[in-house]
Amino acid sequence: MTGAQVRFGLSTIERWYGAARRERRDPVGVLRRKVRKDLGVQISVNAPLQRAIREQYAQHPSWSVYLHYANLLALAQTRAEIAPVPAYSTIRRFFEAQGLRKRRRLSSRRTEGAERAEQRLLDREGRSYEAEHVNSVWHWDGHGGSLKVLWTSVEDQLLAMLPGRK
Repeated sequence: MTGAQVRFGLSTIERWYGAARRERRDPVGVLRRKVRKDLGVQISVNAPLQRAIREQYAQHPSWSVYLHYANLLALAQTRAEIAPVPAYSTIRRFFEAQGLRKRRRLSSRRTEGAERAEQRLLDREGRSYEAEHVNSVWHWDGHGGSLKVLWTSVEDQLLAMLPGRK
Protein backbone atom coordinates (compact mmCIF):
# COMPACT_ATOMS: atom_id res chain seq x y z
CA MET A 1 0.00 0.00 0.00
CA THR A 2 2.85 2.41 0.75
CA GLY A 3 5.06 1.33 -2.12
CA ALA A 4 7.83 0.14 0.21
CA GLN A 5 9.41 -3.24 -0.44
CA VAL A 6 8.02 -6.12 1.61
CA ARG A 7 9.47 -9.61 1.99
CA PHE A 8 7.56 -12.70 3.11
CA GLY A 9 9.01 -15.98 4.21
CA LEU A 10 8.39 -19.19 2.29
CA SER A 11 6.42 -20.69 5.19
CA THR A 12 4.05 -17.67 5.20
CA ILE A 13 3.38 -17.98 1.50
CA GLU A 14 2.81 -21.75 1.87
CA ARG A 15 0.34 -21.13 4.72
CA TRP A 16 -1.57 -18.55 2.65
CA TYR A 17 -1.61 -20.84 -0.38
CA GLY A 18 -2.92 -23.77 1.67
CA ALA A 19 -5.66 -21.69 3.25
CA ALA A 20 -6.78 -20.35 -0.14
CA ARG A 21 -6.85 -23.87 -1.68
CA ARG A 22 -8.93 -25.28 1.21
CA GLU A 23 -11.58 -22.55 0.90
CA ARG A 24 -14.16 -23.38 -1.76
CA ARG A 25 -16.35 -20.27 -1.85
CA ASP A 26 -14.07 -17.29 -1.30
CA PRO A 27 -10.35 -18.13 -1.44
CA VAL A 28 -9.33 -14.45 -1.32
CA GLY A 29 -11.64 -13.69 1.63
CA VAL A 30 -9.73 -16.20 3.77
CA LEU A 31 -6.60 -14.09 3.34
CA ARG A 32 -8.20 -10.83 4.52
CA ARG A 33 -7.53 -9.46 7.97
CA LYS A 34 -9.66 -11.00 10.68
CA VAL A 35 -11.84 -8.88 12.97
CA ARG A 36 -10.93 -9.32 16.60
CA LYS A 37 -13.46 -11.32 18.59
CA ASP A 38 -13.26 -8.90 21.51
CA LEU A 39 -13.93 -5.83 19.35
CA GLY A 40 -16.02 -3.29 21.29
CA VAL A 41 -15.72 -5.17 24.59
CA GLN A 42 -13.76 -3.84 27.54
CA ILE A 43 -13.14 -6.74 29.86
CA SER A 44 -11.30 -4.57 32.38
CA VAL A 45 -14.44 -2.45 32.96
CA ASN A 46 -16.70 -4.98 34.69
CA ALA A 47 -20.50 -4.69 34.97
CA PRO A 48 -20.61 -3.23 38.54
CA LEU A 49 -18.01 -0.64 37.55
CA GLN A 50 -20.03 0.24 34.44
CA ARG A 51 -23.14 0.75 36.57
CA ALA A 52 -21.18 2.95 38.98
CA ILE A 53 -19.85 5.03 36.08
CA ARG A 54 -23.32 5.49 34.59
CA GLU A 55 -24.83 6.45 37.98
CA GLN A 56 -22.05 8.93 38.61
CA TYR A 57 -22.36 10.40 35.10
CA ALA A 58 -26.16 10.72 35.46
CA GLN A 59 -25.67 12.78 38.64
CA HIS A 60 -22.72 14.84 37.35
CA PRO A 61 -22.61 15.10 33.54
CA SER A 62 -20.53 18.29 33.69
CA TRP A 63 -17.59 16.57 35.41
CA SER A 64 -14.43 15.84 33.46
CA VAL A 65 -13.42 12.23 32.87
CA TYR A 66 -10.50 12.67 35.25
CA LEU A 67 -12.80 13.89 38.02
CA HIS A 68 -15.05 10.85 37.44
CA TYR A 69 -11.95 8.65 37.58
CA ALA A 70 -10.77 10.16 40.86
CA ASN A 71 -14.22 9.67 42.38
CA LEU A 72 -14.32 6.07 41.12
CA LEU A 73 -11.02 5.42 42.92
CA ALA A 74 -12.49 6.80 46.13
CA LEU A 75 -15.70 4.81 45.62
CA ALA A 76 -13.74 1.59 45.05
CA GLN A 77 -12.34 1.87 48.57
CA THR A 78 -15.85 1.64 50.00
CA ARG A 79 -17.44 -0.72 47.46
CA ALA A 80 -15.39 -3.87 46.87
CA GLU A 81 -17.39 -5.06 43.84
CA ILE A 82 -16.05 -2.27 41.59
CA ALA A 83 -12.42 -2.71 42.69
CA PRO A 84 -9.87 -2.73 41.15
CA VAL A 85 -10.46 0.34 39.01
CA PRO A 86 -8.44 0.10 35.77
CA ALA A 87 -6.11 2.82 34.53
CA TYR A 88 -7.36 6.30 33.64
CA SER A 89 -6.82 5.70 29.90
CA THR A 90 -9.13 2.66 30.04
CA ILE A 91 -11.85 4.67 31.79
CA ARG A 92 -11.41 7.49 29.26
CA ARG A 93 -11.80 5.03 26.35
CA PHE A 94 -14.94 3.62 28.01
CA PHE A 95 -16.43 7.11 28.29
CA GLU A 96 -15.68 7.81 24.62
CA ALA A 97 -17.06 4.46 23.45
CA GLN A 98 -20.31 4.96 25.38
CA GLY A 99 -20.76 8.58 24.24
CA LEU A 100 -20.43 9.94 27.78
CA ARG A 101 -19.04 13.39 27.08
CA LYS A 102 -18.65 16.31 29.43
CA ARG A 103 -21.67 18.56 29.12
CA ARG A 104 -21.45 22.26 29.75
CA ARG A 105 -23.69 23.50 32.54
CA LEU A 106 -25.95 26.41 31.65
CA SER A 107 -25.92 27.83 35.13
CA SER A 108 -24.21 27.08 38.41
CA ARG A 109 -27.53 27.63 40.18
CA ARG A 110 -29.72 24.54 40.34
CA THR A 111 -33.04 26.33 39.92
CA GLU A 112 -36.16 24.87 38.35
CA GLY A 113 -35.77 27.11 35.28
CA ALA A 114 -32.13 26.09 34.75
CA GLU A 115 -33.10 22.42 35.01
CA ARG A 116 -35.87 22.90 32.43
CA ALA A 117 -33.50 24.73 30.08
CA GLU A 118 -30.88 21.97 30.32
CA GLN A 119 -33.53 19.32 29.69
CA ARG A 120 -34.83 21.25 26.67
CA LEU A 121 -31.31 21.38 25.19
CA LEU A 122 -30.89 17.65 25.74
CA ASP A 123 -34.24 16.83 24.12
CA ARG A 124 -33.78 18.96 21.01
CA GLU A 125 -31.21 18.88 18.29
CA GLY A 126 -28.75 21.74 18.24
CA ARG A 127 -27.61 22.69 14.77
CA SER A 128 -24.71 24.76 13.63
CA TYR A 129 -23.12 25.63 10.34
CA GLU A 130 -20.76 23.04 8.97
CA ALA A 131 -18.06 23.99 6.55
CA GLU A 132 -16.18 21.51 4.40
CA HIS A 133 -13.37 23.97 3.78
CA VAL A 134 -12.21 27.41 4.90
CA ASN A 135 -14.41 30.35 3.79
CA SER A 136 -17.23 28.10 2.60
CA VAL A 137 -19.83 29.65 4.89
CA TRP A 138 -20.27 33.41 4.72
CA HIS A 139 -22.96 35.59 6.21
CA TRP A 140 -23.43 39.31 5.74
CA ASP A 141 -26.45 41.06 7.12
CA GLY A 142 -25.53 44.65 6.24
CA HIS A 143 -25.07 45.93 9.80
CA GLY A 144 -21.39 46.64 9.40
CA GLY A 145 -21.65 50.02 7.63
CA SER A 146 -20.54 53.29 9.16
CA LEU A 147 -23.45 55.44 7.83
CA LYS A 148 -26.95 55.19 9.15
CA VAL A 149 -29.51 55.94 6.47
CA LEU A 150 -33.06 56.58 7.66
CA TRP A 151 -35.76 57.70 5.26
CA THR A 152 -39.06 58.80 6.60
CA SER A 153 -41.00 58.62 3.38
CA VAL A 154 -40.86 57.67 -0.27
CA GLU A 155 -40.49 61.37 -1.20
CA ASP A 156 -37.28 61.60 0.84
CA GLN A 157 -35.99 58.54 -0.97
CA LEU A 158 -36.70 60.10 -4.37
CA LEU A 159 -35.13 63.39 -3.35
CA ALA A 160 -32.03 61.59 -2.12
CA MET A 161 -31.60 60.06 -5.60
CA LEU A 162 -31.49 63.46 -7.34
CA PRO A 163 -28.03 64.70 -8.34
CA GLY A 164 -26.56 67.23 -5.94
CA ARG A 165 -28.73 66.06 -3.02
CA LYS A 166 -27.51 64.13 -0.02
